[in-house]
Amino acid sequence: GPPDLLDGYIARRDDLVTDLGKLLDPIADKLLLMVTLIPIYLISHRGGPLDGLPWIGPLPLWVLFVIFGRELFITIFRAYAARQGVVIAAGWSGKRKAMFQMFFTGAVLLWYPLVDVGLEKGWENWLWDLGWMGIQAWVPVMLGFALLLTVYSLIDYLWSYRVVVGIRD
Repeated sequence: GPPDLLDGYIARRDDLVTDLGKLLDPIADKLLLMVTLIPIYLISHRGGPLDGLPWIGPLPLWVLFVIFGRELFITIFRAYAARQGVVIAAGWSGKRKAMFQMFFTGAVLLWYPLVDVGLEKGWENWLWDLGWMGIQAWVPVMLGFALLLTVYSLIDYLWSYRVVVGIRD
């Protein structure tokens, strides 16, 4: 999110980039993802008027497996690379993946309370529906981009750092 971008900008601007920071920044992103996606999964399966996500329904378990599986694999891969003397910093594809994952969780975290309040207050009219539909549209779009970039970034990291596992050109 914005604080992460600001942190990275300041570190680069003031020449404060460290190998430790390169390792810890992705771990912080993973922790933030876990503490948002797991509750979203649980809330989307609880039943009631807010059961599920727009046009998706309850968040499928396979989505968590794809996202968390990639994160676990890359974390293990980074640790293995570090033991080989190679620091794998977040690259373009990983940063975009994290951005869309945060956009998805942000859209969901905005959607749930707005829908909850709207239903409770009886704000259902054409103007409400128009605004609500706008937010609803972003939820599956952001999830789609997040999933595509999750898989793409895994392939990108493995290809870019194939030398770590002994594959040479």
